[in-house]
Amino acid sequence: MKRHTGLLLIYIFLFLSALNVFSQNTTITGKIIAATDKSPVAFAAVALLSLPDSTLIKGSTSDFNGLYSIENISAGRYTLKVQVLSFKDYFVAPFTIQPNEAEKKLGNILLQ
Repeated sequence: MKRHTGLLLIYIFLFLSALNVFSQNTTITGKIIAATDKSPVAFAAVALLSLPDSTLIKGSTSDFNGLYSIENISAGRYTLKVQVLSFKDYFVAPFTIQPNEAEKKLGNILLQ
């Protein structure tokens, strides 16, 4: 019986370790900037869309400095849609988040 208990504990440990590895979550960061004068764009709506079907996963807004952050994103293929009044909607080129990525920096997004 002790042998079975030991094997069971080993299997449980391995299972929980595997869950931890595969549940790594990524933070997506970037900055929204006006193309005309390179000033930060505050309060832009940033939507994370799953590909290929464009399902809304999460959303965020840019702060006063144009910075945005979307946390706890699982591995997969995505795009971002950025919307704000007085600017054209902008779609970020499709990108992939790998299971072991802690942060995905998308850099500056220039709005027209």
